Amino acid sequence: DTPGHKMFIRSLIEGISYFDNDEMIGCLVIRAGKGEFESGWNGGQTKEDIIIARSIGIRHLIILLNKMDTVEWSKDVYDKILHKVNPFINNCNFESIDYFPISGYSGTGLIRADGMPEWYRGNYLMESLDKIKIVPINVEPIELNEFSQMICEVKILSTYNIISQGFFCMLHFD
Repeated sequence: DTPGHKMFIRSLIEGISYFDNDEMIGCLVIRAGKGEFESGWNGGQTKEDIIIARSIGIRHLIILLNKMDTVEWSKDVYDKILHKVNPFINNCNFESIDYFPISGYSGTGLIRADGMPEWYRGNYLMESLDKIKIVPINVEPIELNEFSQMICEVKILSTYNIISQGFFCMLHFD
């Protein structure tokens, strides 16, 4: 859903090679706006992105149908897109595929359920991600005694525009 994203494919493949495939979840954003899905699907980058995701080892895929607010959360639009996308994705043999109608502009379907259409009975994205168990990799064992304990808290911060080229993210724990 990002104009010019062809330039980022090489960086995506390079960056993803640092992670264990068992701990990856792919997230593909598809535009649901009038004519926008078709431009990405027919001769656009969407099919190639799906193939790349599977070929680099992503087994779990999340499809976000963005801009659903611009089509008034139409179930017909949602169903038509799924009808076209499903056969292609199913041939790629992902272990799991989840679909979420969203509005990136308002956050509906991403961070909250307020405003979700009545026909949609699933979770919103962050609620679903909270249920996923992530196994840490390359972690040194920590010896605990009766006087020590370890408490781990993960927070998702609102990052706005800080995630950009050169952004460096660190996870701190004590």
